[in-house]
Amino acid sequence: MTAKRIPVKVINESVEETANFQDQRIHKKFLPLVIIFSAIGFLIVCLVFYTAFGKTTITIKTTPISESEEYIYSADEVDGIVESIEFKHDYEFTNFSNSEPENVPSTGRVTIYNKYSADQPLVETTRLLSEEGVLFRTADTVTVPSGGEVEVDVYADEAGPGGNIGPSTFEIVALWEGLKDKIYAESTTGMSSGLANNTVVEQEHLTLAREEAEQKIRLDALSEIQEKVQTEASGLTQDSLMVEIVEQSVSPAVGTETGVITVSTMANVSALGFDKDKLVNLIEEESMGVVKPEKVSYNLEFDESNNMIVKAQASVAKRNDELDFIDKSKLTNKTEAEINEYLESFDEITSMAVHFSPFWLNRTSVREEDITLKVSES
Repeated sequence: MTAKRIPVKVINESVEETANFQDQRIHKKFLPLVIIFSAIGFLIVCLVFYTAFGKTTITIKTTPISESEEYIYSADEVDGIVESIEFKHDYEFTNFSNSEPENVPSTGRVTIYNKYSADQPLVETTRLLSEEGVLFRTADTVTVPSGGEVEVDVYADEAGPGGNIGPSTFEIVALWEGLKDKIYAESTTGMSSGLANNTVVEQEHLTLAREEAEQKIRLDALSEIQEKVQTEASGLTQDSLMVEIVEQSVSPAVGTETGVITVSTMANVSALGFDKDKLVNLIEEESMGVVKPEKVSYNLEFDESNNMIVKAQASVAKRNDELDFIDKSKLTNKTEAEINEYLESFDEITSMAVHFSPFWLNRTSVREEDITLKVSES
């Protein structure tokens, strides 16, 4: 029997088909694993990239910090005008808040006319009845010459405010009716108050009297100095005056019953007139903050060289650059909305802006060092 010969080409084709079939089986079997490992590798690369390059910058605007500080400037620095005067002043204090009004007779002065042919004597306490029906009495004995007139002090017959009348005409009650139109009295000014606040002077009254006297000194001295420098644009106010008491007397003494305390003062008054806006600008430049003019107060002093200076106290609003109250661990792996929700819980923060890098990121890194906090420049 003769063996059948198979062509080499057929054998080779068969071997190749078998190999291809086996490769396809292997490829089909391991392809999912390759895909899985490739995906894992890609995720690892992304995570490494995110970890290495993902950055977040959070810009925060904070509430300014108010600080009260003292600032000292010379008269030249505030473009000031310096003036000094000697001032003598008398002040009457009547503000006895703890005293009860006391009824006293109203007083005044009248002129008695005599249009009769004979002189007319009038004794002390002669009754004069005003046209309003209020009875007064003369304080002295007088004689009114024929065709002449006499002035005399009078007081109301009864104590109290009922005697507070204006200018009036008075009949002389005791005269014969036929003479009342010829001999009569008139007043050209009103009668003074029928109330008096008399109280026993205490030390607190004297202290208050001195304080009120100094305020009146400041007011009167201010007018005099303004007239002297002939300007109202110099910024002169009562606060820009410094009063040095040279001599002062207060009377009456403690324990005295009175209705008025007199304070006599001799003082040297120095004034520094300047533009307050200039002072505010100087404080802002020195403090690098924001100052509201109404938050600035000042007083005047002399330095060691006897030059007038301004000592100002100001509440300055400065930028708050401290962000140590923020816990950065609570900002990791967060979206912008979650970041805003956390930061809005702080009263110190007024606004914030979140910037992710690269731009396609929408969540912060898991590492705190990849998160930058900075204060807004505006």
